[in-house]
Amino acid sequence: MVDLKMAIKKNLKISDVDSSDDDEDLDDIESMIKISVSKAGEKEISKEMDDVEDTWKSIQGSKVVRNAGASLKRWSNTQ
Repeated sequence: MVDLKMAIKKNLKISDVDSSDDDEDLDDIESMIKISVSKAGEKEISKEMDDVEDTWKSIQGSKVVRNAGASLKRWSNTQ
């Protein structure tokens, strides 16, 4: 997960699009954000995401994950 986070930080560029109006709707604000990723960055982020998926698949049925899931279900049922 740390490798994925680092790949995103390294390769993802988010910038504001210049706006003169400060009283914008949320939709307008969303349209002012520009996100760009290079092809190499896209491949690196995709590789790290694949690694996360592979790791999840390998631990999905493990005792630790089952115990964590059961604990979360018990916690969600408490008042």
